[in-house]
Amino acid sequence: MRSSRNGLEVLTSLSLGRGVLYVVRCGTDVLLLAESKEGISLLRRYPADVWEKFDEAEPENSDPH
Repeated sequence: MRSSRNGLEVLTSLSLGRGVLYVVRCGTDVLLLAESKEGISLLRRYPADVWEKFDEAEPENSDPH
């Protein structure tokens, strides 16, 4: 899913049993959101430039074992 620099973009999601963890770009921020039966909670907010530096530092197919 791609959108404009000022819109919303779901970067990834991960199902965690009864909940879901989302990483969403929202304008110039990247949000970590947790969805559960109680609703959606903001876990963390990163400036997009900080997130991109973090994302670039992680090898795409790294296996620690």
